[in-house]
Amino acid sequence: MRSAAARRASGVISSSPVLLLAGGLNVPDDLLYVEADGTVLVGEHGSGRIAKVGGASRLRRLGQVVPLPEGIAQIGGIIYVADQLHNRVVALTSTGTRTVIQLVPDPAGLNLDGIDADGKQLIIPDSPHGTVLFVDPAGRVTFRQGGFGRPAGVWAQGGTYLVADENVGAVCELKTGGGFRKRAGNQ
Repeated sequence: MRSAAARRASGVISSSPVLLLAGGLNVPDDLLYVEADGTVLVGEHGSGRIAKVGGASRLRRLGQVVPLPEGIAQIGGIIYVADQLHNRVVALTSTGTRTVIQLVPDPAGLNLDGIDADGKQLIIPDSPHGTVLFVDPAGRVTFRQGGFGRPAGVWAQGGTYLVADENVGAVCELKTGGGFRKRAGNQ
């Protein structure tokens, strides 16, 4: 995804070129590459906005506000964002946001982290409760896998599901039919 407007990032030392796609973002956090138009959605923690980077406008902020955007996923053209402040996942709509699932908040504010989707359902780490949830677009939990210390990020690709468990210091792979095995990390 190299935009004609992209330029080399100054002050970065790397053996490979590092391109600056956009500057002036307000505490950028998670992101999602949108294959349909070649843009990247970036959650901005500082403002609660979602920035769309790339394409003709190079940088455009979407109208919806999600207080602490911590993960972004897409199913069928609908963008879903994890709101870490309120421990929920919202869908972006033409008029704002719609809560898809509300999780039980953690009193210390250590709520959900990076989400993903597999084309049919959202994969949501319920971080403070050590569980990974599979949730359909209507907000119904279709499967849950517990036993994690603090699942902080998930990756779903081609039927493989990886979970970053930050309290255990490991990356785990979910097994078909339930359970998981450690793929990498502390012994």
